[in-house]
Amino acid sequence: MFEGLTFKVAAGKERLRAVEFRNRVYEQEFGDAATDELESRAFYLVACAVAGEVVATFRLVAERPFEVERYVDLGDSIAPSRRAAELGRLCVQPEWRRIRQQTFLHLGMLKLAIEFAQQRDITDFFIGALGSLRNFYGRALFRPLGLSYHHPVGGVLHVMRLDLVALRAEHGDSDEPFFRLLLGAPPPNFIV
Repeated sequence: MFEGLTFKVAAGKERLRAVEFRNRVYEQEFGDAATDELESRAFYLVACAVAGEVVATFRLVAERPFEVERYVDLGDSIAPSRRAAELGRLCVQPEWRRIRQQTFLHLGMLKLAIEFAQQRDITDFFIGALGSLRNFYGRALFRPLGLSYHHPVGGVLHVMRLDLVALRAEHGDSDEPFFRLLLGAPPPNFIV
């Protein structure tokens, strides 16, 4: 299902290539690379094609304040006992957005994020979702918080939360293919 791709946390020169890739796509599609001060403390989760080319990135910020907190207050949404992270800036190379590839590539990126979170005891993901991705995140059990904001580059974003503890408790032993794929043991081409 994820053949021909390697999913991993980018480091060193690969991290620089991931940021360059994301900036290039954002420049082409939004007219702005949208770099900010969070770059230095963000992790980049990437999918690479066989030749090593970055075809998708996710930015993960594991320390508050998050980018979304510039626009909305998450204070009531994060209990003191929880360890939250912000996922954002999902970027997929245009030729990898076709329906079949897009579905599995997006799911692979989400699976990588969940594996990363589990290794670092992250309990919740927050995301500012584009309207076109709300349904995808909703199917992955992200729940809308009823908050939206206007991002200067991405436009209107909708704040959603995924409770990773509840996800594993409710669906960790599920026989449903979607949850087995998302929460099951990662295949060898996932490097966290």
